[in-house]
Amino acid sequence: MGNGIALESSIRIVAIPTTYAGSEMTPIYRLSEDGIKGIGRDRRVLPETVT
Repeated sequence: MGNGIALESSIRIVAIPTTYAGSEMTPIYRLSEDGIKGIGRDRRVLPETVT
């Protein structure tokens, strides 16, 4: 969800990884609109900091 917010508002995010996969550190985001799921890639969704 944080990636979608960062993409739409250009707010920088801080990521706290909750899994071993590290998906929080990628430029990939997923959004749903009108029941359709989409995937994209944008450097704006990369976190400012990962703790």
